[in-house]
Amino acid sequence: MDVSTVPNVQLDIRYASTNNFMNRRVVGYDAPLCWMYREGGEKLQFLAKQLESEGLGLLIWDAYRPRRATLDMVDWAETTDQGWLLQQGYLVRDSRHNRGGAVDLTLYTLKTGEPLDMGTEWDFFGAESNTFNTTGAALTNRLRLRGWMEQVGFVPYDVEWWHFELPNATELPALDIPYTV
Repeated sequence: MDVSTVPNVQLDIRYASTNNFMNRRVVGYDAPLCWMYREGGEKLQFLAKQLESEGLGLLIWDAYRPRRATLDMVDWAETTDQGWLLQQGYLVRDSRHNRGGAVDLTLYTLKTGEPLDMGTEWDFFGAESNTFNTTGAALTNRLRLRGWMEQVGFVPYDVEWWHFELPNATELPALDIPYTV
């Protein structure tokens, strides 16, 4: 499902640009598109309707990820002496994203279009990205996001406050369909 069709969703597909941790376009992201397994897209659609009454929307950075993109990330980490990203679970060789069963997202204010303070940027590789490793407004916002995502059936990944997946994500088939125009 094309998640850009979900009401009040903004896309910021950084892997299709140089604005990401690799500082270059990731293989397989020839267009800034965003898909997800239908069940996940429908859950996001349901959540978006609930969030609208709170004056909030969803900002999505990534959902389905072509297998070639995951392999590109792993290769980049290994050839740039960033193997610790694999060891600490920030990058994996077999991603739930490859199955369309995971999404990286945050909340934004409908009135201003500005994301809520979550304490770190998306794809920040450090202990501060752990859902519970912050305080104040950032912790409150992370817990709100987590609560809403769990309420509609997503499972959080504590290491990255922005990552959520379907309970059956590992059972979905891995795909390698690139994003193209």
